Amino acid sequence: DEEEEEDNNGEVRAAFLQSCLSKFSKEHGRDPSDEERAGIEKTVDEKLAASDGEALVVEKVVAHFTAHHGRAPSAAEVEEVLEKLAAAEEAPEEADADEAFNAATCIGCGACVATCKNASAMLFVSAKVSQFALLPQGQPERMSRVQRMVDQMDKEGFGNCTNTGACEVECPKGISLDNIARMNRDYLKSQVTGE
Repeated sequence: DEEEEEDNNGEVRAAFLQSCLSKFSKEHGRDPSDEERAGIEKTVDEKLAASDGEALVVEKVVAHFTAHHGRAPSAAEVEEVLEKLAAAEEAPEEADADEAFNAATCIGCGACVATCKNASAMLFVSAKVSQFALLPQGQPERMSRVQRMVDQMDKEGFGNCTNTGACEVECPKGISLDNIARMNRDYLKSQVTGE
């Protein structure tokens, strides 16, 4: 088991390091020098050590991000997702009926998909996910529901969200981008916890 854990940690480190090196090359138009690479490796090791042994979470974040964006995440993007997960609210205690009602006002008109440069259906899907996720009655199937809905959206061939916000502007019911953030958070939690 320890050997397998070491292998997993090595794979996570390698994926995380590769994403950081790729980001550096893209931003600077060149590969990092030996000194710069050493600094990047040090940062990667510090980030992984600071995760308190939660390398599996980092691995899932890297895998999920790569699957949905077609590229490995940068160190900053991984850190941002980890911070969002850490701050994630526990819905039953903080359920907000008003937000659930606002999400339920989505009429499924497709204006969000039509205006999105990626033809993303994430605002529509996230509204439907949030409609139930914010209420106590929606908790028993919360994680499996978000998995099924996101998986179906992907199967249908809709694009991924790049947070331009055009969908929110065009939505006749004013559905908020907060729903997309909630759906992404729930989806990632469901992937990490395996629920």
